[in-house]
Amino acid sequence: VEQAIGHGLIGGRVFYSDSTHLKASANKNGYDIHQVAQKPVHYLEELNSAIDADRLAHGKKPLSHQDDDEEPPTKEIKISPVDP
Repeated sequence: VEQAIGHGLIGGRVFYSDSTHLKASANKNGYDIHQVAQKPVHYLEELNSAIDADRLAHGKKPLSHQDDDEEPPTKEIKISPVDP
């Protein structure tokens, strides 16, 4: 690396990397099944606050946000106990 810097081949101003995504090669036969909720709570809170800020900027009153009392839908995911 020092020789490449000395010859001007490396300047340290641009960085290239490979962002290939690979699945883990953990034991595919040993896993636990977990139920996870599919409700995007944080996204909805952020979206509602942005809507309220825009309405206030335009002189309108904020919308009433109705919270759903029903349980959010769930899905099953597999989690490896040795390599989560």
